[in-house]
Amino acid sequence: RSSVMKEFVVNHCTVTPMRQEPSEGSEQLTQLLFGEVCEVLDRLPRWTKIRSTIDGQEGWVDFKMLKPTPVPSLKGRENRSGVVAVPMAVTTDMETGEERMLTLGTRLPNYAHGTFEVLGKQYLINPAKVRGERLEVRGEEICAIAQTLLNAPYLWGGKNMMGIDCSGFTQVVYGVF
Repeated sequence: RSSVMKEFVVNHCTVTPMRQEPSEGSEQLTQLLFGEVCEVLDRLPRWTKIRSTIDGQEGWVDFKMLKPTPVPSLKGRENRSGVVAVPMAVTTDMETGEERMLTLGTRLPNYAHGTFEVLGKQYLINPAKVRGERLEVRGEEICAIAQTLLNAPYLWGGKNMMGIDCSGFTQVVYGVF
């Protein structure tokens, strides 16, 4: 067993590319969505190699897209209690009033009644755009979510309405549930 403490970071951008190699020209493997927690594996001057706590995928991310976070509780995949259930939703920082877009499948930690928290900041979101925790899932609901991504352009490693691939599509649609 290693005595080294694990280090974690959070993606603080709407969508951030994870790359095969530490280079902007390198293949995009997947995308991190806002608030996604990752374990740090390695560092270079401009790049951080990470492992997603959601799916275990490893790759390189520009360090400017990441913020340090305390060691998270990974029980229940970041204690998710809400998830964006529409292709795009606006959220507002309750302190600054700054707005940002969130994409389908973005997890909302500590979600309750239209608010959630990431990196110690409280955000507002329209509850009609969020699917809360419910155990039962109907096939019609899965199909309805999948259909919101119809006509999204193909993008290798993409996970949102602006560009998505087959694995991103599957991960995002089923991640809502």
